[in-house]
Order: sequence, then C-alpha cells, then structure tokens
Amino acid sequence: MKYVGSKSVEALLTPFRLDMVQQIEAPEGCDGVWQRYVISQGSNTIVGMRCGAQVDVNRALNEIVERLNLRFTKQQSKEAERSHKKTRVVERAPAAAVAVEVEVAPSDAQPT
Repeated sequence: MKYVGSKSVEALLTPFRLDMVQQIEAPEGCDGVWQRYVISQGSNTIVGMRCGAQVDVNRALNEIVERLNLRFTKQQSKEAERSHKKTRVVERAPAAAVAVEVEVAPSDAQPT
C-alpha cells in the first residue's frame, strides 16, 4: 500500500482515537437509547451510531479503537519488513549482475 500526500503521511504517524460520543434520537424504526460517535486517525474519520447507554457504548468503542491501533501497528511492521526485504534484494542485484558479466566475458574472448 502506497501513501501519497501530507495527509496520508499524517495518518501514518497518528493513532486512532475516540473523538466524540453523543446521545441522539433513535433511527427510524428503532427503539432505545442511541449514541453517535466519531473515531479519527489524522484526517481520516469514522462516524457511526450504536445502541446503548453512553457508558456502555464508550467502553465498546474504546475496545474498537484499541483493536484498530493494534491492527494498524501490525500492518506498519509488515510494511517495514517488506520494504527492508526489497532493499536487501536491490543491494544484491548489482553483485549478481557483475557475476554474470564475469562468467560471460571469458566465453566471448575465445577464438572461433
């Protein structure tokens, strides 16, 4: 996954966080107490609704944010590892090319 632009770089360095939980009216056709929430990561936002008392919704959303951050951290580690592997391959490529040239050069020098 490639990121372009300053907003994406900002998102790469910013963990997810729960910005807001606010009680709202139940959606049409639903009963009970409902909460609207906003989770952000840099300039990225997740907006949603969840049924339940504010204290219960807060607890559930904090767990979601924690899992998002764990997943995000694991993804960053995997991308760093892939980048490192690509770098090692690039570092080896010139040596392999030189070895091939050395093997080919003597056969070109033989008289026909």
